[in-house]
Amino acid sequence: ASNENCPCCMAHMGASNGTVLVARLQYPKEIRTRFRADVEAAAAGKYDSWLESPFNAVAGIILMDQFSRNIYRGTPQMYALDEKALGWCNTLVGSGAWQELTVSMLQFILLPYQHSEKLEVQQRGIALGEMLVKELQAAALGAAEDSPEAACVKQIQSVIRFAQEHERIIAKWGRFPHRNQVLGRESTDEEVEGLANGTIGKF
Repeated sequence: ASNENCPCCMAHMGASNGTVLVARLQYPKEIRTRFRADVEAAAAGKYDSWLESPFNAVAGIILMDQFSRNIYRGTPQMYALDEKALGWCNTLVGSGAWQELTVSMLQFILLPYQHSEKLEVQQRGIALGEMLVKELQAAALGAAEDSPEAACVKQIQSVIRFAQEHERIIAKWGRFPHRNQVLGRESTDEEVEGLANGTIGKF
């Protein structure tokens, strides 16, 4: 398989300062109508060969970790591919293939770690992000504050801050309470109160 067979992701990844149009899901209706079949194919294992290329693998991760949330919003199915997406990320990291990716693509490698309800997975994602920042800072040494190199550092630092917010929730509650209703889980009184007053994030 190649990205030519996957119009869903890579064509939308802009080159300017690592801008990723798809990342912001600016076109939810288009995603639902155009890419449902691709998400279903990824779930069925039909795109597993994409793992042979880190670039194609990112496309698959976007399908399973991002587009699935849009397409199946409000149903348990929106989380059904989280483990598979995370597995792909672990494969890319373990093989070192993720080092071939651009910073824009690397963001998508970090996101599935944030979506896990396992604390050790959350912590691994943060550690990976911090490692990336150190590498990017070394590459940006001496560069101007408004340089592309400096922008890459800030980009991953922003991802880490968001990851830390996710980690705090898992560390305290052991799960994402905002998922309880969709997944048919009973919320505690404390979770209900926290979700109502905004002290528990709804990521």
